[in-house]
Amino acid sequence: MLSKKYYLVFIILATFVFQIYSVQAQTDAAVQKTQEPTPQATTITAPPPPPPPPPKPKGTPLPITNMSMDGNFDVTLRQAKVQDGILTTVLLYKNTTNARVKMGFPIADVYYVDNQAKKKYLVLQDENKKWLGAPICKDQLSDPNACFRGGVEVPMQGKQVVWFKFPAPTSDIINLVIPSAIPFENVAVTR
Repeated sequence: MLSKKYYLVFIILATFVFQIYSVQAQTDAAVQKTQEPTPQATTITAPPPPPPPPPKPKGTPLPITNMSMDGNFDVTLRQAKVQDGILTTVLLYKNTTNARVKMGFPIADVYYVDNQAKKKYLVLQDENKKWLGAPICKDQLSDPNACFRGGVEVPMQGKQVVWFKFPAPTSDIINLVIPSAIPFENVAVTR
């Protein structure tokens, strides 16, 4: 009978030890599972796009046509371009009448306003104080071949090209003032 007792105690102890090891194994597996890194979904993102360039100041693109003060001409600003530190403007006067018309004005009255610097700039002069522009005679917009008449005569429905050179503006937007025409405002300068 003693042996049955030992046998029964042995079975109870064996069952108890088996349960302890079984619980320990489950606990170890649970601990190991929590320590393993959880697989994460990998997201591949593209680098952010570069920032857009700063907006250019908005001006009126060329050509711009305004009316002359006397109503006899359409005056078109064909060019306002900076090159080598000098702004060159080119205007085209078109006689809109059915008659020969004379135009002229003092070159000293031609200027532009730099919208950024808020400064007025006159037509450039060379070392001999001659205006950089054409057609000019005796400080006036005038036909150099007929300077005594003063002004430039433009035939009926004819055209006359006029140009001036100025110091370059700091801004890309200017207001050009020509005495014989309505001012050209917010002109986009090209470089």
